[in-house]
Amino acid sequence: MHGIKNYFDVIVNRDDCIERKPHPQPILNALGKIGVNPKHAMYVGDKQTDDIIAGNSITMVTVLTNSDTVDDYCALPNYHVKNPRELLSIFQRK
Repeated sequence: MHGIKNYFDVIVNRDDCIERKPHPQPILNALGKIGVNPKHAMYVGDKQTDDIIAGNSITMVTVLTNSDTVDDYCALPNYHVKNPRELLSIFQRK
């Protein structure tokens, strides 16, 4: 739809998994397809209640990307950026 499919090695959608986020199965399926251990990956998502819970549950580094503030009573991301462009600053630190 947006013309970005060729930028990804793996795409996992709802039809590929029995479980859905916040269960980590969709993330684990994608990581398994590319042969990467969760400890060597970073999960970027825009939903604290689904994405960050799923990534944290398998000890991934997590990044919340949205314009909202972080809810301290929910799963906490390792990083919070207001927009995806700010991800570059995180990668430069690593």
